[in-house]
Amino acid sequence: MEKEGRQKSQGFIYTIGFAGGVLGAFTAYVSHFFNFIPFGPAVIWQFWPWYYTIPWLRGPWGHMTAIVLIGLLSILPAWLYYLLFSNMETPWAGIWFGVALWMIIFLGLHPLIPGLKSVQQLGWQTNIVLLCIFILYGLFVGYSISYEAGQHDMDDQSG
Repeated sequence: MEKEGRQKSQGFIYTIGFAGGVLGAFTAYVSHFFNFIPFGPAVIWQFWPWYYTIPWLRGPWGHMTAIVLIGLLSILPAWLYYLLFSNMETPWAGIWFGVALWMIIFLGLHPLIPGLKSVQQLGWQTNIVLLCIFILYGLFVGYSISYEAGQHDMDDQSG
């Protein structure tokens, strides 16, 4: 019975992860729309070979479907945050988590994304905008998960 209650109480991680990913990806799309960054969320489709054969993946529908995909993929970092840092009740943990995600994606995974320029080639404006989006993502996911985990711990102690 306790295991079921614990699994049920961790459902918020999926919601927070998905919502954080959708909000972050939508912010990136708006930044791309206003030419703050040279690519939008549809850049994620470049991982798959059919990106170049399906024209709508490079347009607005490609961005919208990529926003949903990024929301789904964002559940994984949310779980990682929950497992490593959910007991930290400071916004700094989420901020540094966002910075770490930016570093992993743009410094570590950069070679795997065809057509994505290196951090040095992207320029200051693009890097600052993307880093801010990742910081906001980390802050949202981190603080939300820490708050919910704290609420669930208080409920477990009182009931």
